[in-house]
Amino acid sequence: MEINYLIVANNGDAEKVLATIVGALYMFFDKNPDAFVYATVVKSQERGCIGQHPPFLWQHD
Repeated sequence: MEINYLIVANNGDAEKVLATIVGALYMFFDKNPDAFVYATVVKSQERGCIGQHPPFLWQHD
């Protein structure tokens, strides 16, 4: 299976997707407490996000 990062669905499920990602991050940090995650947008999505959501480094406390 190949992932296509260029598809834009705009089906209104962004909050659900983000909640799923955050839940996965909490599970990841529970098993890897010394890890860190660096997140940024993919190139095809930068046009709508520049200045709104800069890359961030998240470390679980």
